[in-house]
Amino acid sequence: MAVMTGQIAHEVIARMSAMMALLDVWGPAGGGMWGRSGPAVSKDLVMYTGTGDGRWDGVGSLVIGGLLVLIAIFLAREMNSLLIGESGTAEHVAAIHKALEAGNDVERIVHLKTLHLGPDELMVVAKIAVRHDETASSIAQAINNAEARIRSAVPITCVIYIEPDIFQIPSR
Repeated sequence: MAVMTGQIAHEVIARMSAMMALLDVWGPAGGGMWGRSGPAVSKDLVMYTGTGDGRWDGVGSLVIGGLLVLIAIFLAREMNSLLIGESGTAEHVAAIHKALEAGNDVERIVHLKTLHLGPDELMVVAKIAVRHDETASSIAQAINNAEARIRSAVPITCVIYIEPDIFQIPSR
């Protein structure tokens, strides 16, 4: 079985959390069933019957335990990203950039962070530059407009934090 990494794994995990829950339940159960049936049949019929030595029962138990450890490692690797949290996909980030830059009320994007809170929930944190002569009311309206554009572009966005700033080119 190939192990998925990077963007592909993130998209699969983000879209198939129900499947991960099934893996969590059926992975150890399926491994346990295989462990009880596969090696048990071969161990009992071939090793014990063929040799009459009861030590093969212990070997079969070790094999079953090893199989369950491998399943636990697989599940830990696959579910690790759900525990830590991952950024939005490249497509989501590009759509958010495009949505923020679509309005004439945002001068530029200073920085942008995204984080999956769940399979269908995305948090967006952005710092945007506004014109220095804007009023608080117009800045608040610009933020509301930007939030609406983001929600329209990426429907799974549930939490948006936008910080306005007056952009200044850093001096060296």
